[in-house]
Amino acid sequence: MLRLFRGLDPARAEAVAARAVAIGALTYKSVASILENNLDRAPQTSESTVVIDHPNVRGPGYFH
Repeated sequence: MLRLFRGLDPARAEAVAARAVAIGALTYKSVASILENNLDRAPQTSESTVVIDHPNVRGPGYFH
C-alpha cells in the first residue's frame, strides 16, 4: 500500500486516503483505482436516500 503513495504530494495522498475511507475501499486494488482514475479530485457525491412511507413497508420494530 505504501508503494502507491511513494512520490505523491502529501495533500493528494491525504485526499486519496480520505476518499478510500469514505467509500470503504481499503484494499490495494481499490486505492490504486482511486489514484489511476483521479477519483480523489472528483467531487464526492452525498447520496441522499428517500424514505418510502407506505403501509406495506415494515419498520425496524417488526424484525425484533
